[in-house]
Amino acid sequence: MKSKSLFGLPKSGYSKERDKDTDVDLDQASNVVDLREFKARKSGSKTRGTILYVDGDGDIRSDIRRVLEAEGYRVILAEDGLALSQSLEFSNLDLILLDANLPWVSGYQLCRMIKNYGELTKVPLILASEGITSEDRDIALEAGCDDFISKPYEWKGLVQLINDNLSPNYKKDLNHC
Repeated sequence: MKSKSLFGLPKSGYSKERDKDTDVDLDQASNVVDLREFKARKSGSKTRGTILYVDGDGDIRSDIRRVLEAEGYRVILAEDGLALSQSLEFSNLDLILLDANLPWVSGYQLCRMIKNYGELTKVPLILASEGITSEDRDIALEAGCDDFISKPYEWKGLVQLINDNLSPNYKKDLNHC
């Protein structure tokens, strides 16, 4: 019988993500060693932190990875709540960037679950949604997010928001939308 993950979902190799250099299944490799982290250590580069990005759109996930890795972050990608749950089992996260409109379970529901789970309560969580309204902002705050951003992303603004949320001196202004 398969063991259960953080949200009671079965653990398995779910994502189809592969390393572009070695063609290794990254989910399977992460059970043994994180291939990206190994490559970064081997090359002598130091990451600025680990960010989990959850979005149902594969093109946006790829763009986020490219932008944030160029900024020095290690990026873990998940396409939905199941992949998110499995990523949380094996990762030390510095920040979670979560799309509000996911298949199966909404980002708001996932935010609430994450913010009520042990050590994850202190991990900054940014919710993203297309055209954030004041109602979206209220729902996001009630769910426990630390910040939010509107999609489509303006890359410099997204990187600045991430940097701010990782800074210990950041004073949040959640009325910015």
